[in-house]
Amino acid sequence: MKHIALVAAILLAAPAGFAYTITTDTLWSGNRIATESVTVADGATLRIDAGTTVQLPTDAILRVEGRLLAEGTAAAPIVFTRLGHAGGTGRWGKIRFSVADGVSRLVHCRLWYANGGVQSAEGNEGIVSTRRSHVVVEDFDGQRFVGDVFNIWEQSTATLRRCYIGFGDNTASSGLGEGVHGDGSDIEEDACTFSWRLGRCDASDIQGQGHRVWVHDCRFLGSPLDDGCDFDNCNGTVERCVFMNYLGQDPGWEGRCGGTTMNEASAPLVRFNLYINCRQGIISKGETRPTITNCTFINCFNDIAAYEAGEPSPRQVGHPTVRNCIMWGTTSQTLVLGVDSGTASRSTVDLDWCDVASTETLHAGDTRTTIGAHILSADPLFIDGEDGGNGYDAHLRAGSPCIRAGENGVDLGAFPFASAIARWRYY
Repeated sequence: MKHIALVAAILLAAPAGFAYTITTDTLWSGNRIATESVTVADGATLRIDAGTTVQLPTDAILRVEGRLLAEGTAAAPIVFTRLGHAGGTGRWGKIRFSVADGVSRLVHCRLWYANGGVQSAEGNEGIVSTRRSHVVVEDFDGQRFVGDVFNIWEQSTATLRRCYIGFGDNTASSGLGEGVHGDGSDIEEDACTFSWRLGRCDASDIQGQGHRVWVHDCRFLGSPLDDGCDFDNCNGTVERCVFMNYLGQDPGWEGRCGGTTMNEASAPLVRFNLYINCRQGIISKGETRPTITNCTFINCFNDIAAYEAGEPSPRQVGHPTVRNCIMWGTTSQTLVLGVDSGTASRSTVDLDWCDVASTETLHAGDTRTTIGAHILSADPLFIDGEDGGNGYDAHLRAGSPCIRAGENGVDLGAFPFASAIARWRYY
């Protein structure tokens, strides 16, 4: 502690501008102005006090090879921004963790005017990016940035908690703006909000076998073109999330956008989620085998698609197992299966213990679809329906036919009648 206090005293007495590699434990506070990129060297820790503002010049990177502890508070967040902030010009770069030491933390941090594309050839284009590093990010917000938000790559471990993951200043044509792009890493997304996104930009795009992925209690607020949570060649769990307004509006992409999608032999567990007003609630393609249980679909065009339009025929194949779900207000089909072509393998769906708007949309008699004997087609009696609402409050009213109507006597849908309020968080 004496060493850190001494370094802090020296920094506070020094001129505000700095440009160096930090090689010993260091404390920043007040208003820190960089003249170029800053590196926290292996073995060193940079601590940043609550309420500190860090200004960086155009294209500058804060590179962390040691450890960063930037821990603000709700009343005194830490701000990373360009020189002059709102009155300045250009954009600084990113915070880049590269084979960093220990666990770094970003708490109540605000990133303004960042550019994730700076030195993107070294790995990725997130305004916060990692390579073989361990980071915990809580209560984060980014404004007026370009690039993806979080790129978690190369055997990193990341916990993202209560983060607002916006779209920034990206445009639909830029190809940038994904919220979380994970590759070969362990990732937890907890109680995060993913804003509306434009262009070919998933809110959360995670890939890589053999890693732990847990997405829970998050809000995914939609896109006219791309997906909410997309698994490619990886497993994991998506639970207690809300997916709304994944619309698939652009010509040629109408059947290619979903709240939760999966490809390349993924087998995630998808449970206790709410899908509202989506073109496809869930898309299972590329020989994926998801387990879908206790989800509620409201006013979706298609609830579950066991293929994706526009993909090559070998990749149009999905094998979802569906239990204990409510599919209500469906405007087209509850289940959608692609047209088999040539010798391509066939999609299959195993569905039972569900309440569906119409049994006529289940492809009954289709050899690709196994429909169990416990299918309801009865108004689930959502709470919101009591006052003529739109059904978006999907808690079950007393007397709902979905109470204890599921496999092993569980309630159907995302909100168990007896325990939903106590157990289910909505942020």
